[in-house]
Amino acid sequence: MLAAMADFPLEVQLALAAGAASLLGFWIVRGMVTPKLPLLVTDVHKCHDLLSSTTLAKRAPLNQRLVVAFGIENGFTTTEEEIHHRFRKEVKTSLERMHNKFARKDLINLISSSSLSFLRDCRDKRQPILLVNVVRIAVFRTVLAIFFSDVPRISDEDVIFITSKMNSLWYNSKSPRKLFLAQYFGRHSSIIQDRNILHQKLKTVFPSITESEAIPPSENPLNVLLPAFIGLFGVVLRCILEVRFRSCEADRGEYKNLFHTFLQDPDGRWYEEANGLSVQQIIAETLRLNPPTRRIYTQRGSEVVGVDIEQLHRKGEVWGEKPLEWQPKRWAREGLDVVRTVEYIPFGGKVGRPAEISRCPSRIRGGPKLIALIVGSLLSILEEGWELLETTDGRDDILGNKPLRKRMDANETLVLRHTSVGA
Repeated sequence: MLAAMADFPLEVQLALAAGAASLLGFWIVRGMVTPKLPLLVTDVHKCHDLLSSTTLAKRAPLNQRLVVAFGIENGFTTTEEEIHHRFRKEVKTSLERMHNKFARKDLINLISSSSLSFLRDCRDKRQPILLVNVVRIAVFRTVLAIFFSDVPRISDEDVIFITSKMNSLWYNSKSPRKLFLAQYFGRHSSIIQDRNILHQKLKTVFPSITESEAIPPSENPLNVLLPAFIGLFGVVLRCILEVRFRSCEADRGEYKNLFHTFLQDPDGRWYEEANGLSVQQIIAETLRLNPPTRRIYTQRGSEVVGVDIEQLHRKGEVWGEKPLEWQPKRWAREGLDVVRTVEYIPFGGKVGRPAEISRCPSRIRGGPKLIALIVGSLLSILEEGWELLETTDGRDDILGNKPLRKRMDANETLVLRHTSVGA
C-alpha cells in the first residue's frame, strides 16, 4: 500500500496520511468514550463469589470517575489498605455514636423541625414545594448531624444547591463522553466546572476548609458526604412515595400507625408486627426494589464484571408473585428474611471477611433503621392534608404500581400542595 501511495503526488499522499491519522484518532477516542460494556451477573451464587473475592485493587480503578467528578479519596476509590481501614472506622464510629435512644430522639426532632420549617417558609413565600427538596433537606441535615456535627447550621437554599449539584455530578460522571471531556479538557468541561462550583460552596459551609486553597482529596468532606447522602436520598424518597402517595387509604393508615409507634421506640418496635407487617419489612421491601447501589463492579482478569443487585432483587421465585410491585407484606407471606435470604443484598456482600470490602458499613450499624427514622419523621409532617401533583409529561408514574424511575431528573418536578391552599 505504501508503495502504491508513492505513485501519487505529494499533496495527495499528505491528504491520505492525514485522513488515515484522523480515522485512527477517531477509533482511539471512540474506544475511550464508548468503553466495552461490563458483564452483568445475576446468578446468586456467582454474585456472592464475586463480592467475597473482590479486592481494593479490583474495585478502585472502576471508581475513578468519582475522583475526577468530585475530587475525593475514600474507601471506595483507594487501593491503600490504611486509607480504606481509616475510612470505614470513621464511618462506623460516627454511626455508633447515634446508636442510642437519646441521639435518635435528637435526630427525629431535627428532621421534623427542619422539614416543617421549610414547608412553612415555602408556603409563606408562595413558592412551589418540590418533594425532592423536602427529602434533600431531611437527609442532608441528618448526614451532617451524624458525620459533621461541628458544621454550623446552613440555609435551606445552600442545602438544595449542594445536593442538587452532587446529584447532577453523580449522574454525569457515569457518562463516558462527559468523563472523557473532564479528563482531557479539564476546566473547559461541564464536570470540572460543576466540581469547582461545588467546592467553592463547600468552602463556605465547612469551617475546616481553607477558602483560598484547593480542597485536598484526603480532606474533602465529600469523601463521606457523597456516599452517605446518595445512599440515603434515593431510598428515603421512594419509600415516602410508596408509603404516603402510592398506597391505598387503608394501607396508608396502617403504615402511618406503624411508623408512629416505631418513632416512640425505634429499637423495641423495629420488628414489632401489626397485621403481619413491621417497619423493618417496609424498609426491606423498599431496599429490595431500590437498592442504594444498583450494581457493584469488580474486575476479573481484564474483564469488568457487575453484580446486578437490582435484577437479583426483582427476578426469581423467591420473591413470590408480582416481584416488580412494592408489597411489604410479601416478606411474611413468602417467609423472607433480611439475613437468611441470600438473594437480598442491598448493602453488598454478606458473608466472609473478604466481603467486607464490598459491604456497606451501615448494614450492621443501623442503616435500615436510620432510613426508617427519616421516613417516619417526614410522614409525621406530611399528613392527610398534603397531596402530590403529578408531572404533566407522565415520566414519573406515581399512581401506578411499576418500579419508580431512576434517573438524574426522576421525580424532580413532583410538587406538594396542601388542600387548604386550593387549586
